Amino acid sequence: MTTYQPVRVTTRDGKVINGILRNEDSFSLQVFGSDNQLYLFDRDKLKEVYYVPKSLMPTDFDKRLTATEFQDLMAFLTRLAVPVPQVPRGGGRIRKHNYETTNVFENCAGGDWVALRRRVG
Repeated sequence: MTTYQPVRVTTRDGKVINGILRNEDSFSLQVFGSDNQLYLFDRDKLKEVYYVPKSLMPTDFDKRLTATEFQDLMAFLTRLAVPVPQVPRGGGRIRKHNYETTNVFENCAGGDWVALRRRVG
């Protein structure tokens, strides 16, 4: 599960756990609690599971941070993105290898494209 769904879980004995839903199925629930503990629950032992509709991500970073801090944050976040592999002109597919690769491509027999590579180390 790749979402950050906030949840509030109430057990039958009244204990309330707030956190992030990590995994769930028809019978169980895994929650990473706000106390940094991983909780595993059987659904039949819970009183309530409330899926909090509000995102945990603050929406007012532009007001909380100075202009320079906000610009630094945006620069950092944009550098986290993984670039999409470029498909060479003419189609084909890129073969994966356990090598460090360059951005130079070679057309192989059968119309496949392979990245020229050199061994790491």
